[in-house]
Order: sequence, then C-alpha cells, then structure tokens
Amino acid sequence: GGGGSGGSIVSSTSALSGGDYSRFWTSIGPGYVEFLVKTNNIPLTKVGIDLKKALNQVSLRIKRLYSTSGLPDINKISSKHVSYQYFKVETNNMKSKDVNKVKYYLKIDKDWIDKNSIKLGDVSLYEKTSSGWDKISTTYIGDLGSSYLFEAIAYGFNTFVIAAATDKKIPTII
Repeated sequence: GGGGSGGSIVSSTSALSGGDYSRFWTSIGPGYVEFLVKTNNIPLTKVGIDLKKALNQVSLRIKRLYSTSGLPDINKISSKHVSYQYFKVETNNMKSKDVNKVKYYLKIDKDWIDKNSIKLGDVSLYEKTSSGWDKISTTYIGDLGSSYLFEAIAYGFNTFVIAAATDKKIPTII
C-alpha cells in the first residue's frame, strides 16, 4: 500500500487578540503537516506535526502566557536560567498520543540573547511537567536578521517556556 499524503483541508486560520494564534482543519493527516504561525506576539515561526492517523474537525490554539502564576519557577531548571517567553498549545480532537512528534520553530530576539550574554547552544525549549520543566531537544538553525531561529522537537502539546542558561542573572521577560 501507499503512504498517506499528509494533506489537509484548512477551514480557517487566525491571529487572535492578545497574540494568540489558532488553526482549524476539517481533516488532517496522516503524515507530516506544517503551518506558519503569523503573529509577532508568539515566538514561533511555524509548527510541524507528524500525525499517526487521519483526524477530523481539529483545532489548535497557541496562547502566549503573560503570567507565570501556577507554573513551576524557572529556577527549577537551574539558578542560572532566564526565561524568554512562555506559551501554551491547546488542541481539540488531536491529542499528544495522536502524533509521533511536533516540531516547534522558535524565533528569539538577538537583543535578548546579547543582553543576557547567552550562548546559542544554551537556548532550549522546556516542557511543563508535574515536577518542573523538562528540556526538549533544541537546535540552532539560522539567523533571521534581528532574531535567531531554533528547532525544538517535542512529542505533543503542552505549556512550554523558552529559556537559557546565562552567567548574568537578570530575570528578563520580553
């Protein structure tokens, strides 16, 4: 038999108030589906989802989190870590168990990297767990002019923080 096309029918896409971003598909998968995130309030340029099976009536929403209330402290990673931005990925009719992996393409301002004396190899995406934050495999992949681009490979949808180790301890949130 042949493989799935990974094609999808997109019903709508929108940037919402407060910088949230949402996407809706009448059908999606199986296979790899990638889409651009078109809002400057969220530190993502695109998301790629490798689906195990076809799904219907799927929605995905990316929300920037302006408050860290109720979230584990960034110092649970280490006392040298500073946070760049927090965001949450919510879905309907698509669960983490339905995907093989999710690629998050992160866009981080060079000013924040420079101001905090951060090495590019020390930037990572972290996923919220019951005990704190788990480091997600994150790789520097390019220079976008005023920002750097990273690829992080997770295994689903959750609350995340982009953070980095620094020798300067300045709690900077952009």
